Amino acid sequence: MTVHVTQYLSFPWEFVTSLFWKRYPNPHAKHVLSEDVLERYLLSDGRLYTKRLLTKKISKRIPFWLLKFFPKGQVSVVEESIIDVNRQRVDVVSKNFGVYKKYLLVGEYCSLVPSDDYSVTKISRILSLESNLKGILRSALMKTSQTYYNSSYKDTYLGYIYLCNTYSNIYSSKERQSPTNDVPKSSVRTFSTNETQEYTSSKLPRVVMADSG
Repeated sequence: MTVHVTQYLSFPWEFVTSLFWKRYPNPHAKHVLSEDVLERYLLSDGRLYTKRLLTKKISKRIPFWLLKFFPKGQVSVVEESIIDVNRQRVDVVSKNFGVYKKYLLVGEYCSLVPSDDYSVTKISRILSLESNLKGILRSALMKTSQTYYNSSYKDTYLGYIYLCNTYSNIYSSKERQSPTNDVPKSSVRTFSTNETQEYTSSKLPRVVMADSG
């Protein structure tokens, strides 16, 4: 199963990207407990590659039976990113690992690029869910995970709006987006298992690993 999400920030790409490493902490990401850089270096063409380890607290919004998969109440996520200043593009791939990975593999691809209006940044997300479980348990796990993501990506978006509003000195308060408003200009689409397999087996994760050497 995959979910596609498109969002827009009313700030230019250069400004949004300058805050990429300042995403945590913020009032909408209190579940992020720690972030550590594992690797960081310039690729041969000048792009910046970074691999980070994020530790996140499990939300209380998930069903009690699902908490049994998280004995420590935490989940670890590996985040790989490539920032291309020349092409004005950021590509990010995140995947969970550890014990929970045996039951559900969660992967997210995210890109940040200028929109047609260069004063606006376009954010595209692709969520991929894979599980080796069968029957009712698998269906319940997939449905719960998708529901949680539908809330999570909105919090991530509102967190970025909060950062942009906090650090921006060039936009008036009337021009800024409010982090308390409902998420605007978003589109969400759900795709089939076949499309999920195509994405996870042949698309960006392979490109990122190849580029990172």
